[in-house]
Amino acid sequence: SGFTDLLLTDWEGQPGQQKLDLLKRVKSSAVVMANLLEDTLTVSTLEAHGAQAAPSEVRVDLVVHEVLGMLSASLTSVDLAGLAPVTAWVDRSHVTQVVTNLLTNAIKYGSGVVSVTTEQLASGVRLRVSDHGAGVPPEFVAHLFDRFSRSTEARSGGQRGSGLGLYIVKLLLELNGGQVAYTDTPGGGATFTVSLASRTSVDEGAQPSSTASHPQPV
Repeated sequence: SGFTDLLLTDWEGQPGQQKLDLLKRVKSSAVVMANLLEDTLTVSTLEAHGAQAAPSEVRVDLVVHEVLGMLSASLTSVDLAGLAPVTAWVDRSHVTQVVTNLLTNAIKYGSGVVSVTTEQLASGVRLRVSDHGAGVPPEFVAHLFDRFSRSTEARSGGQRGSGLGLYIVKLLLELNGGQVAYTDTPGGGATFTVSLASRTSVDEGAQPSSTASHPQPV
């Protein structure tokens, strides 16, 4: 708002490059606010109002390709050699948001090549997203999936965030009978492993819950 006021009150007096820099800051702040609003509304729906999962057979590897296309991420920085064709029994919109959040984090906070692998197991599907950045400080791992939780390093760095992304990932996966876990990447970095049900495992009695849990406020 302050940058906008400055441009409106002294448009003619601002050099061309200064105008461009201020407009870029306005745009960046607008994106941050839009993302925060979207994340907050998602959490509100999952916690306060509940949500329904509409599972179907979803090719998770194809979802990864679609998300990378939406993020305009360079495929030269993403290793897809381990991305095998796998089918999960999950809500497509939910798994798309999960993959989006994990890839966005890996690209934002990681460095080097981001690796995405998938594996079809008897019990379901396993998806791994790994980066080679600084990883998560050991003292923060226990709070990684908490609401509004950001490490000291993340808050002091140049990347902005709401602290809701991984919390939303956890809630969406629980809604679909899935799980997410964090481990260190060998050699340095962060690895997130997502476990999803398959149609076969659901038919055998592992039916995922269709209603979101309601965590207590923290």
